[in-house]
Amino acid sequence: MLKVLVLLGLAALLLILPELSWAQTSGGLTRTTSTMEKLRDWLWLIIPVVCLIAGGLLGAAYSMDLIRKDTLYMWTGGVIFAGLVAGGVIELVF
Repeated sequence: MLKVLVLLGLAALLLILPELSWAQTSGGLTRTTSTMEKLRDWLWLIIPVVCLIAGGLLGAAYSMDLIRKDTLYMWTGGVIFAGLVAGGVIELVF
């Protein structure tokens, strides 16, 4: 019974909004794909820049004797790990 109601609701939705069923032929899929590719390209550009800025800030803090060497190593490892995880998420999602 539930399956029939879901199918009837979907059929009614496609009759009311026919552009949903024709999205692929009207170029909607192409536009969506190009938008996602642009987002992925921007993320691949932004993540290394953020990691470089974080590394520069860590180096500056160490040179000004604001943090110790072990703290520098821990934070640098964290920045590298976060960059790797973000890169993996971008590859997985986009």
